[in-house]
Amino acid sequence: MSADARLLLIAAAEQLVAQHGFAALSLRQVGVVAGQRNNSAAQYHFGTKDGLLEAILTTRSERGEPRRREMLAELDPATVTVEEILTALILPAAETLAAAGYPSWIARFTDRMINDLSLGLIEARWAAHFVGALQAGPLLQQALPDHDPALIRQRLSLFVVLAARAFAHLETLHDRGEGQGVAGIHRTAADLIAMGTVLLDRPE
Repeated sequence: MSADARLLLIAAAEQLVAQHGFAALSLRQVGVVAGQRNNSAAQYHFGTKDGLLEAILTTRSERGEPRRREMLAELDPATVTVEEILTALILPAAETLAAAGYPSWIARFTDRMINDLSLGLIEARWAAHFVGALQAGPLLQQALPDHDPALIRQRLSLFVVLAARAFAHLETLHDRGEGQGVAGIHRTAADLIAMGTVLLDRPE
């Protein structure tokens, strides 16, 4: 299978998950939506739905995670701020979405994934794809030594859910003809970082 065909199948799977959820995902339908003559192409090349999901996560993490790890590595744990941590967490996601352009189902796939599977399961099962993102929690504890670690985790989870929903909403707006383009992605990222900083910094 060519790299282009593989990406078409991945994009089709993202769309179907975003629209109907993981439970309803059909490998055969992925092939149909991807425009493959062989409707069993997804099953042949990915094996199972889990194999296809692994391919999606691998493809997407290869784009944003190196940048995220690079930004986090540049932070000094002794002086790091909440805003710097959230910037390293969100900006690579915004850059990935901006590079992909519209129309897109990437953000809505992520939003549905969080909603259907939960952050806890995602972290437990696919941690290797989110090494950079998972560094945010310990760094936040460094930046907020007076906060209860459990509260930090709770607020960080809330922030991640909010960010996923916000970026997904931008894709929906584009489909309605109300899109804000790349500028909207970066504006939303800046707003999320500002709101998240207030949320995490807030006294217990």
